[in-house]
Amino acid sequence: MFRKNFLILPVILLILSLTACSGNPGNSKSSQGNEETKLSFSWFIVYDWFSPPNAWGADPVSGWLKENKNVDIDWVSSGGASADRLRLMIATEDLPDVICTERGPGVGKLIESGMVLPLDPYLDKMPNLLEWAGKENLEQLRHTDGKLYVFPNWYINPQMDSGNGATGWAVNTVIYNEMGRPPLATFDDLEKYLLKVKERYSDVVPMEVCDGFQIAPLVFRAQDENMFDYMSYALGTPENNAFTYVFKDPYVIDTYKYLSRLFRNKLITQDAFTQTRDQVVEKLTNARVAVVCSYDLTGIVGDANNNNDISEDLYDVIWPPVAAGVDPQKVTLSGYTTLGWNVNLFSIKAEDRMEEILTYLDWLTGPEGQRILTYGPKGYFWDEMDEKGIPFWNEKYQNATGAERSAAQTFQWNWVGNTSWVDMGKVAANARLPKDQQDQNVRWQGDVLWKTVRNENEFAYTRPADDSDIGMIGTMMLDLYEEAQIYAVFAESDEEVEQILNEYHEEMINYGYDEYLAHYTELWQNQVEKIRNIREGK
Repeated sequence: MFRKNFLILPVILLILSLTACSGNPGNSKSSQGNEETKLSFSWFIVYDWFSPPNAWGADPVSGWLKENKNVDIDWVSSGGASADRLRLMIATEDLPDVICTERGPGVGKLIESGMVLPLDPYLDKMPNLLEWAGKENLEQLRHTDGKLYVFPNWYINPQMDSGNGATGWAVNTVIYNEMGRPPLATFDDLEKYLLKVKERYSDVVPMEVCDGFQIAPLVFRAQDENMFDYMSYALGTPENNAFTYVFKDPYVIDTYKYLSRLFRNKLITQDAFTQTRDQVVEKLTNARVAVVCSYDLTGIVGDANNNNDISEDLYDVIWPPVAAGVDPQKVTLSGYTTLGWNVNLFSIKAEDRMEEILTYLDWLTGPEGQRILTYGPKGYFWDEMDEKGIPFWNEKYQNATGAERSAAQTFQWNWVGNTSWVDMGKVAANARLPKDQQDQNVRWQGDVLWKTVRNENEFAYTRPADDSDIGMIGTMMLDLYEEAQIYAVFAESDEEVEQILNEYHEEMINYGYDEYLAHYTELWQNQVEKIRNIREGK
């Protein structure tokens, strides 16, 4: 979602606006009530990969929060098995005060266990959440009983023109320059370029598609304007407000015909379905790839640019290629929801400190808190800020190594992230740095990647629980889809591609595809109606 992966933002995170701050932006003690009262609580992040970067208070950010906000946080370790740890906590009724977990069916089960508390009695004491997350988001996040139980993380205000994502295309600039920088506007242009690369550079992979064959949705979505990646949601495409068969969609068929042709002509890496992310980065770092596409483009290309011995600009992001006749300015390669990457819930254990915890988190998700979490405390990497509240990086920051900047632990403690406030400012602040000090990923995001995404809130709650009957049918559909994709890409002709997709379509029908699509359609239309009612004030 951060997702996934998703999701570590660059250290250079910038401030959107001072106008939303309460009081003097330099007065860090203006917003949280009684500073003399110490607040202690436990916080569990339900991700196997997360572990506290260091002891609370040992780095500049948490040290400042501990001293100035009088807060002690016990970060509960997952031990690399977060789901098992959470199940044990529930079974023994020994939950931490705050639980941050993936937004989805599991949240409903936790709520219905009766072990978490609603936020409604405290909403009027959370002005930052109300302003920045906004009513539309909070209403969508309500449980089926009408109550709000979750505090979102990395949400986006739907009233602001901002998106999020790292999906896109990049080229090896050395090869591209040597080839005369031909146009790569369409898929036909791309195919011609890859053929020439193959002829000229025998030791180079013409196109890298990353682990999981990530190119398919990018090509599918660029077949027409304003397309959703329906295959990621329901393995079906919409027609007349209902999901229909994915392998009968002409855009899907054209996508796999194109990719199969590239694959059998060895223009796509031949280990596309078996390689790992590390293997992809290794090839990129050694300049053995001409073109790359990925959901995590800034991550893998950023790693390659930072670690190669050739150039800091070895790879550069390009505007995505599209099908012939399609307006490239109206193509979207990925979607985002404004509801956040994950959500925080509050256990009954925290009942006696609920208001204090929420007051602190509300301050933390607001401008002052986000400034500390993303820039570090005043005097560390910044001393002054502009009229919009965006700090100026000081000489210490500009002279710091990457390791020294990481040691400040900006971002790592931010589990109530305010995407709108942070991201919209970072592009502007990055641009005012000298070019050799700018964050390349931020520039790519502002120039291309965030301009090729779209809001997909209507699909936010359309995934059935994995352990439900329909969820198990869905698992079978996904397995069949992924198997069909492999055989289609390995096909030796366009006719064989169509034959394979037809055969797998029939197999999906035999395993309950119609029932699955009907259920998904119902969930989708319920979400569409829910959003419409919220916007109409019903």
